[in-house]
Amino acid sequence: MKILKNAALQVMRYFLVLCMAVITLLVFSNVVMRYAFNSSIYIAEGISSLLFVWLTFIGAALVLYEKGLIAVDVIVARLPRLYSEICRFIVEIVILAVGLLLLKGSWHQMILNKEVISSSTLLSSAFLYASGVVFSTLSCSYIAVCIFKRVRLLRLSFSELKS
Repeated sequence: MKILKNAALQVMRYFLVLCMAVITLLVFSNVVMRYAFNSSIYIAEGISSLLFVWLTFIGAALVLYEKGLIAVDVIVARLPRLYSEICRFIVEIVILAVGLLLLKGSWHQMILNKEVISSSTLLSSAFLYASGVVFSTLSCSYIAVCIFKRVRLLRLSFSELKS
């Protein structure tokens, strides 16, 4: 399982690098074309924007996996261990709920816009909303695993209190 997780994280990192490289290439090429030939690549801005959305969502999922989120835990750090674990459990439940809402909304938008062709990319607008579906699926699955681990930890903590 750990090998699969590491492979998925590595694929995500390579995807981010690829997105950045393509965005840089498209924007640089477009600037050169405008400056040198007074013309531009028609879909460069649209593809760059689409890739930036994907880069943002996949990057956010990667940050979530690597626990790089900014957390304000001044109060939680001062609580006893059991209460801080309960607070973290509540936060994970809220994150899961928001992720599921994002999944539902992105899924509906993806289905509604699958026949709509974007004028700036000449691709289906569903590709834009698919980034939200992929992000929320990745993040919700990770948070669900974290919740199960936290429940196991809380059960141990409660059993220690009883004994």
